[in-house]
Amino acid sequence: PTLTAFAAPRGGAIRALGRPGGAHARAPLRPKIRWIHFFAVGVRPCGLGARDTLRLEAGLCLHGHDIDAKTTPVEAGLTWAIQKVRREGGARHGGYPGSDVIDGQLARGVSHKRTGLQGLERVPVREGAKLVDTHGHPIGHVTSGTLSPSLNHPIAMAYLASNHAIPHHEVFAEVRGKRQPMRVVDMPFSPHRYFRG
Repeated sequence: PTLTAFAAPRGGAIRALGRPGGAHARAPLRPKIRWIHFFAVGVRPCGLGARDTLRLEAGLCLHGHDIDAKTTPVEAGLTWAIQKVRREGGARHGGYPGSDVIDGQLARGVSHKRTGLQGLERVPVREGAKLVDTHGHPIGHVTSGTLSPSLNHPIAMAYLASNHAIPHHEVFAEVRGKRQPMRVVDMPFSPHRYFRG
């Protein structure tokens, strides 16, 4: 087993492949054989829905949903991934793909950014839901959302206009023709308890 960023404090991801060598080296082991051994030592399965809920509660992005090739680290709130030596005033400033755009965004800000939302009613808000202000003007969209089992209320990640991405600010998600109240909150939704070995 390997520990992953999406694993719970006592969880992990398991990837089992066939025996080394030969034509079937990369073929998965038969599931029945695999789970008999895992159950014998106390391992229990969980699906992609559980993994997705864990990563959302942790405020982690999923490529293709919360970030893509057009999203900058500034818009996504991932500037921690840019080395300080590569930032303005650093010894090796710039010089990486997109550095001109990112430097400009760091200096001037962005028009929209990734933010956390907490539902004020027990209605889950899913990916693609439009976000509007109190006057019904569009201000963003949800990229991931679920009813959090750990927090017992709906949570979502979204891109919001920067002037609305302020903690405790109230916005509305359009869900099945109704407006659901959401509050802007800090991420992660649940505190990180990663094992750093």
